[in-house]
Amino acid sequence: MIQLAKWDTDHFGLKVGHLLWQGEVDMTRVKEMVAEAQKDGYKLLYLKGVALPKEELDKRFVLADRRAMYELRTKKKVSPCDGHVKSMLHHELTKELLELAWESGLYSRYNRDERFPKEAFRTLYRIWMENSLNGTMATDVLAYVEEGVPVGIITYKTEEDAVVIGLVAVNGRMANRGIGTRLMQAFLSSFDQGTCVRVATQMDNLGACHFYEKNGFVLKEETPIYHIWTTEETKQ
Repeated sequence: MIQLAKWDTDHFGLKVGHLLWQGEVDMTRVKEMVAEAQKDGYKLLYLKGVALPKEELDKRFVLADRRAMYELRTKKKVSPCDGHVKSMLHHELTKELLELAWESGLYSRYNRDERFPKEAFRTLYRIWMENSLNGTMATDVLAYVEEGVPVGIITYKTEEDAVVIGLVAVNGRMANRGIGTRLMQAFLSSFDQGTCVRVATQMDNLGACHFYEKNGFVLKEETPIYHIWTTEETKQ
């Protein structure tokens, strides 16, 4: 079954769909569905949560991401003590915040798949940051601020069963100064003991995986995500 990915289609300038699949993969049927999707005008299909045979991967069948889901249970609540950490909720989108949004997505499948439209990644993460700042996609946006300039960010959404982290980044020029750890610990310290906190990253992003593990997160799930292009055309 193919399900239209309406947001992606509207914003990326190409028709995108989800190839919904359950059970063991039948590549003959998958290719038939891709051909049918092409006739219906689809340029790209997402396939998530099932594994395609490695020998079938090529320029059209791309393993675009191995999504890693990390989880943590917070310890005893304490008062945040780092005066550099400030809320940016309802703050305007500045150049510095936009650059941090893009920094957070360097390993995103939208950035790493060379066939994706050139500006899709930047558009997606700009909108993500805008909608986090205005409260649509985030409960809060925390920034580590030095001399009035945000040099690190964490966005998060409080849901019924967990706090879900969205964007996480530190300005590349400020790397290896412990800013990310101080920001993360200030964030975690604001929740009651036992709060479930989740964050997704990419298995290929070894730096991010190490960062979360160092801060007490445990890998709970790995999910393959494929981009299936319906034609041999090059990226836009």
